[in-house]
Amino acid sequence: MRRNFLFIFLLLIVILPANVKALSIDKNNLTIANSNMVATGSAFGAFISSSEATPVVTLNNCHLIDSTITGDNWTGGLIGYAAGYSNQNDGPVFESISIKNCSVKNSSIKGNGSTGAIIGHATGDAWTKVEIKNCIVTENTITCIEEGRTNKAGDL
Repeated sequence: MRRNFLFIFLLLIVILPANVKALSIDKNNLTIANSNMVATGSAFGAFISSSEATPVVTLNNCHLIDSTITGDNWTGGLIGYAAGYSNQNDGPVFESISIKNCSVKNSSIKGNGSTGAIIGHATGDAWTKVEIKNCIVTENTITCIEEGRTNKAGDL
């Protein structure tokens, strides 16, 4: 039995690096509290850094409380970067993002461009649908620290 499992596991490692597009991210009933998170690269969020080209993303009842997040471009309290994907050779991948009953409370979120309490950067292209319902954003400090671009920060 153990050899069969090992064989299947190794087979998956060989097969999965190909273009896999039928994946989803589903996070429910999670709370991150009293945390200090620092990222050095682009796209950072407490729950999902980047959901690019993931067809279905669901956050339900997820909460960021009394925490500090510091990142580079595309920094968000819940999700850093959310976008569908289209490429001439292997696209498009439509992305549907559903964020329900979530909150970001009493936290500090700082980024070097496109900074938000819920999502740092959600592309506005035709391949991305974002639905945010019954979410609370309160008592936060959201700051874009990029010189000359302080207007790139917001609660959502």
